[in-house]
Amino acid sequence: MQKKILKNLSIGIASTIILGSITISLSNCSHSNKQKTFSSSTITNQDTKNLDIVAKNIKFKYDIFENEDEQTIKINKIKIVGDLGETKIIIKKVIIEQKSNIFLVQYQLSLHNQTKEYTQKLEINKKQSVIETKYINDQLNSKYQANNDYRPFALKELLTSPQNIKKTSNLSLITMQKNNQEFNNYFSFIQNEHNFKQSPFNQVTLLTKQNQLTDHSTNFKFEKIEIDKENQIATVSFSHDSDSQTIQKILNATNKLLLIKNFDWTNPFSKIISYEKFNNNQLRFSLKDFPKSLTKFIITHIQYDDVVESLGRDLKNLFLYNQIEEELKLKKLNFYLQENEVYGSAFFDFNEQTLELYKNKIFLFEFTLDENYSEARKNQSLIAKYTPPIQYVRVPFKSLWKFKIPHLYNGYLYKLNKISIRDNNSLAPFAFVKIKELNTSTFFAKNITYNDRKIIDLYYNNDQLFSTKYQTLKNKNLTLNDLYKLWASDQNNLYLDYSLRNFISLVQYENTYLFYKNKTNEGFYDFITKKANFMLVNNNEIKNLHKTTLKDSPDLIFKKDKDNYFQLTKKINKIKNLNLINEENLVFNITFGLDSNLIKETNLWKNLMLRSQISLAVPYKILKNKKVIEDAEFVLNYGIGNQEYEYELYKKIKQDFRFQISYINDELKIKIISKNNVSVFNNIWEHNSSIDSSYFLTKANFNIYYLNNTTVDIMEDNESNNQYTTRIYKNNEQNFLPIKNARDRVISLSLIQDGTWNVLGKVKPNDDNDYRYYLISCAHVLNSTQAFKSINKTGNKDLFESGNSSNGDFDPLVPQIIHENETLNDKKNPYYNALEKNGKLEANPNQFQFLNFPEKISIESIINFDHQVKNKLSPHVNALGFFNPNASLDFSLITINLKPFFQKYGQLENSTAFNNLTKEQQSVIRHIINFKNLKPLKLSNQTKYFDDNQNVKWYLSTFPRTETINEFNAGKLPRYREYEINKYDKIQENIVTTNNYLSTVGTTKISDQYFDVGSGSSGSVVYDENGDLVGMISFGAHENAKFTAGGMIVFDSLISGFFGDKNNFANRTSLIQQIKQLAYLYPEKYEDIYK
Repeated sequence: MQKKILKNLSIGIASTIILGSITISLSNCSHSNKQKTFSSSTITNQDTKNLDIVAKNIKFKYDIFENEDEQTIKINKIKIVGDLGETKIIIKKVIIEQKSNIFLVQYQLSLHNQTKEYTQKLEINKKQSVIETKYINDQLNSKYQANNDYRPFALKELLTSPQNIKKTSNLSLITMQKNNQEFNNYFSFIQNEHNFKQSPFNQVTLLTKQNQLTDHSTNFKFEKIEIDKENQIATVSFSHDSDSQTIQKILNATNKLLLIKNFDWTNPFSKIISYEKFNNNQLRFSLKDFPKSLTKFIITHIQYDDVVESLGRDLKNLFLYNQIEEELKLKKLNFYLQENEVYGSAFFDFNEQTLELYKNKIFLFEFTLDENYSEARKNQSLIAKYTPPIQYVRVPFKSLWKFKIPHLYNGYLYKLNKISIRDNNSLAPFAFVKIKELNTSTFFAKNITYNDRKIIDLYYNNDQLFSTKYQTLKNKNLTLNDLYKLWASDQNNLYLDYSLRNFISLVQYENTYLFYKNKTNEGFYDFITKKANFMLVNNNEIKNLHKTTLKDSPDLIFKKDKDNYFQLTKKINKIKNLNLINEENLVFNITFGLDSNLIKETNLWKNLMLRSQISLAVPYKILKNKKVIEDAEFVLNYGIGNQEYEYELYKKIKQDFRFQISYINDELKIKIISKNNVSVFNNIWEHNSSIDSSYFLTKANFNIYYLNNTTVDIMEDNESNNQYTTRIYKNNEQNFLPIKNARDRVISLSLIQDGTWNVLGKVKPNDDNDYRYYLISCAHVLNSTQAFKSINKTGNKDLFESGNSSNGDFDPLVPQIIHENETLNDKKNPYYNALEKNGKLEANPNQFQFLNFPEKISIESIINFDHQVKNKLSPHVNALGFFNPNASLDFSLITINLKPFFQKYGQLENSTAFNNLTKEQQSVIRHIINFKNLKPLKLSNQTKYFDDNQNVKWYLSTFPRTETINEFNAGKLPRYREYEINKYDKIQENIVTTNNYLSTVGTTKISDQYFDVGSGSSGSVVYDENGDLVGMISFGAHENAKFTAGGMIVFDSLISGFFGDKNNFANRTSLIQQIKQLAYLYPEKYEDIYK
């Protein structure tokens, strides 16, 4: 019989030293058959003696608690007899002698630069006793009833032993080199650190303080860069509309220099070279000494005599220069199994030159499921539909001799499809590897079993009082496994005596049955057995089981805490009517996905195949009294594979995690505590591209099960507001504080014709003399705004390509907030009646905040995602770094230079020009001057989780300009509106929006009955309650010349990668990564605002 010793471990110090409270879960304690002492081989003799002396003075004592539920060892303080001096102590872990149940403390002492580990026995007070422990019986014998056992590609002969995988306990570098001596040149190269030393990047420049003008634009452009047949000389042609006099100055200058950089900012390189005149109208330069490990370069600056020009972000300044002479060949590939992990080992025909060429590259191995996969795909197998066809493994050059292959489906057959070589960080394509000559050893599979870890049964019941009225099973400790067996027996009515254990198991059964029933609807299983009719009997009365599922909300999204663990926090006091239910009859069941396998790549949450479900059933009363459950029991439901397959995954999760549940101050918290250095990601791109074992974490669902004679109406506060939107006025804005962020960022650039623009951030936050700001809106707004139409009159038809700029009119509209009673007499308020007198726009007093700025301002197009998909040199890639053909997103980024505006009005009341303006005009000035205080806009963490029928708290500021069916519409008058969006119905993907934009992002529509959104609202950003970007109004629906609905595009979804993530370098064409690239290419003009 296994025993547990429950204790509070306290350690004293003569001169009190508080190290802080350390809590160790009993379930995490490892087992040891004998006492071990760990030591470091690098400790000097004197320091070792000093550490040993200190170790002898450490005493550990603990108490035993007579508490069935106690699971933790609490280390409160350490007391050392004698002088600790400079020695530091760290408690590593507690281990248990399996036979005797003797507890040992393993700790580490450190002195100077030396450390040593010790293990010491804990003395037991003989007067105290140990407590018998009950563990969860969680080996499920009858998970579900199905007609077919879907175990895809798991060939029966592979279920007992892996194919072409060598089991080993030694994959050390020495052993691998010994077994692969024909590749000694590679091993010698990677073991010489001198080969990998890199000097810090030195950003060379042609610029001086005198010529770093950020608002200067060139009057010439390059049209084409060509490489000669010998691959030695590059020739540059000028565009036909370049200024001829400037071209001659460039060609005939005495001092002729070009600054050329690697296009990829994550692999920086810059070089200043001379150029020469060629053919009277071209320039050319030598490609000698360009690094062979780089292939894509861009000319960023030119110097002719004393003039230095920044050429801007024009992709015509970009050129490809490939110096690879022959393809690399794969010579050997082996697979190994070590400690339940599959490793690969690959060797190539490296020579002295190619070792140097590829030393900083990533080798991208592409594995596919065996040939059965193509047949399954042809038959539209559900497994093929929801199982990713390709496993990509990123391997750094130095790790080719031994690399982990994570996320493999246990029991599947794989084969190597191809190997490509990519640039480090960005994963930009560089070269390919020949693999055709390799034999069938490239095929492999794995079949792994995991050790089990027992979880304590907190709800074990010793009560033997059973119902006398109903024929119950006379067992108050029925497990989920017991209920499965009863279910399989096909009995009609099964009465269960009430106990907390039986209640929890019944909740687990109900949840599991529903999970597999849903999978049946998806076509995974065909149930042949109906749900068992279990009934709980308490005090000879049948207790009816009810279930309520709370609506999806942002607080069901896991977020990282200060310890880097994922946790979610749910405010229980926000749930209405729980007080109507007896606390003993209430169980919370929280479910979420935690999957170690590869995730099918999709954009919308509702299309994501959630194969894995963790179910945590927690009784409210126990949690309320206990406060913390350190190692909560859980059930794993898995959507594919059979019972044995699921059970191995379940054991693996128990090895890798424990789930801590706490209830403090009416807040329920679930913390996922990982072990064994296992990583958890809530982004598909992070999980699927991880080079180590990892898990993909989903958002949670919150279910409430309760026993009651009647149904209780349980809901959260935010569900009681059943309106799609709420309009925000001056008199109610205190209830909608997040609207301030939306209001502060919004602007319309033109009174006559425009959409809505939003401030992303200042272009150079650390430069007080730079007044440029990033604005975002729809791409179709970029093409229609009146400010840009004034530019078009100059004949610059290419303005809307990246890198083009010119000066445009600036007559901005800014928000105006009114009281709700101001709409009683005129529902159109606030609006502006666009009057034009003598060619000038004039404002009617008190109608709208508007300013007709007398000077033109500079506007530059930075990113137009409509055009980017068509760019062959830098096409759009998704979050995983792969080309996305459906990337014509209605989204654009510009810079607007407000220097003349700030120079004229920036001093506000200290400026005569400002004081001469009307009150309404001054409000425009204040609004724009406040742009300098805005932080760079971030992407909401809610964007990954869009699903149908959501309750949300989103905020919208907008400038509609057309007639809508809303009661507050103002026809074709420009106006301003603010809303909180409370819910939406359906989200879709790949619909064609305004001007035929097609992209893989989610979209949703809300009827204009609920908000006044029409033409002019395009580009209006939707924010979450934290002020982060959710999406953008981009399209609408029309009927009888009126807008009937407003449509929103959702940024990034799961893998689309338009806005981006600052840590995702492979998503190199995202907005964030392109801003980082600008700061690297043109540091005088841009800063990295997403560091």
